[in-house]
Amino acid sequence: MKTKRLLFISLLFAVLLNEPVLSIVNQPRLLAGIPLTYAYILLVWGLMIIVLVAVLNKHQNTDDSPHADE
Repeated sequence: MKTKRLLFISLLFAVLLNEPVLSIVNQPRLLAGIPLTYAYILLVWGLMIIVLVAVLNKHQNTDDSPHADE
C-alpha cells in the first residue's frame, strides 16, 4: 500500500511541476516580492516534502514491532 501511495504522490507532483500547469502560473506578477512562477514551484516543492514525510512516518509507525524499545 505504501508503494502505491508513493507512486501516486510522485505522479501528482510530476503533473503539478510539468509545463502545461506551470504555464498557468507563468505571469509577470509578484507574490510577496517573489515572481509567481518561483513562488508556485517553491510551494509545490515544500508541499511535496511535507506530504512525503507524513506518508513515510505514518507507515513507519504502523510497522513498529513490539520490541522496538529494546
